[in-house]
Amino acid sequence: MNPPAARLDDVDLRTSLEYTLGWRPLRYYTAYRVVLAAIFLLLAQNRFWLTPIAQINPGLFADTALAYAGATLLAIPPVFWRKPSLASQTVLMVFIDIVTIVVLMQASGGVASGLGILLLISVAAGGLILGSQLAFLFAALASLASLAEEANRQLTGAQDASAYTSVGLLGMTLFMAALVSQGLSRRVRSATALAEARRLELAESAELNEQIIQRMQSGVIAVDRSDQVRLVNRAAMELLGMPITLEQPLQILSPQLVQLVGRWRENPDAENEEPRLENSHSQDISVRFAALPNLARTSTLIFLEDRSAVRQKAQLMKMAALGSLSGGIAHEIRNPLGAIGNAAELLEESPGLAAADRSLLTMIQRHCARVNRIVEDILNLGRRDQTTPERVDLPDWLAQYHKGFIASHELKPEEISLRIDTAKEVRMDPAHLRQIMDNLCENALKYAEGATELPRIELVADADPISERPMLT
Repeated sequence: MNPPAARLDDVDLRTSLEYTLGWRPLRYYTAYRVVLAAIFLLLAQNRFWLTPIAQINPGLFADTALAYAGATLLAIPPVFWRKPSLASQTVLMVFIDIVTIVVLMQASGGVASGLGILLLISVAAGGLILGSQLAFLFAALASLASLAEEANRQLTGAQDASAYTSVGLLGMTLFMAALVSQGLSRRVRSATALAEARRLELAESAELNEQIIQRMQSGVIAVDRSDQVRLVNRAAMELLGMPITLEQPLQILSPQLVQLVGRWRENPDAENEEPRLENSHSQDISVRFAALPNLARTSTLIFLEDRSAVRQKAQLMKMAALGSLSGGIAHEIRNPLGAIGNAAELLEESPGLAAADRSLLTMIQRHCARVNRIVEDILNLGRRDQTTPERVDLPDWLAQYHKGFIASHELKPEEISLRIDTAKEVRMDPAHLRQIMDNLCENALKYAEGATELPRIELVADADPISERPMLT
């Protein structure tokens, strides 16, 4: 469950196409060569199976078949290692096949043996795998090698000139095979490239959807008709208070939720009050259902939302509005209060002021100062300091804070302990973090003042097992 997918990677597409159109067909071609080598070895041992194959020069046929089998076996590991390059291995294999087949033709009576038809497979395979002009090079080499073989047979008196017609027809067939294989390769590559691009786009879309679901604040659970979990996000695990795995029965997670799903399936259009669910932390969770838009409509989406969090946000909005209103009122109070204070100071400087009046003046000044403190407290409460969040290495920061708090409050090291488990890094304002820690630790010292058991304060830094968020307790 990774971050949202980026745009389609051209490198990934090229790598996928190279395997689909290159290395995979080369493996099939290698398997064909292994079978062909085995057939050649069998024919060398039993040369009367398919006459006239291996009839003219059995020794040459047997030696060539054995050498070809060895070369074929040696070519298998590089195909799976993908080293050297695809073009190098393909060219070498096709060249070995052409030479081998031509030599076997020489040992079997030339083009009349019928072995020349195997050249078509090698030329077509090279053209399909490489998809370039090399297919015509393979056809030319095979044609020239066949022509040279027949010329050699004629010079030695083993063949007459009539065989050149068959060689010419074989050469034409080889060039036709090269042409067809090249055109077919272009079409296959175009269709495969489009299919691979669509596949990668679908994979990216699926990953993006997965990340969106996982980062939703509402819990999402997808179950099938038998109430097996098919999809779940982190928010749902946090709300239910337990880790959830795919294929897990919903009955094990929450029997109450199974009952709610069953009632909704019986009457999905009922306009009843939104059902509620209470978890182990006594959170008020609202539950909503939706059927997945498939043909069978057998899968159900369950949405979980923490109503207490919604109410808390609403309460915070009310408090913010009240703070703004209070700040405005405080400013309005401060102006006449300043005038009353200034008037009291002027009266205090009057020499003819009676003792009773001076006592009343002191009372005015005292209550003016009290009201002024109240106004300052209200303004400070509504004032929000500018925060500067930054990455904080929690283990190092806590270790320094632990030493500083002990020194500033003159505590013994054994009075406050620190344990760091899996927490690593947080992003927040260090000044606010220190203020929070000071308030917590000072309150802990205050209420553990009479405790004799050590440590009096225990700081634990850990991570939530479900959301993996840092926790400080």
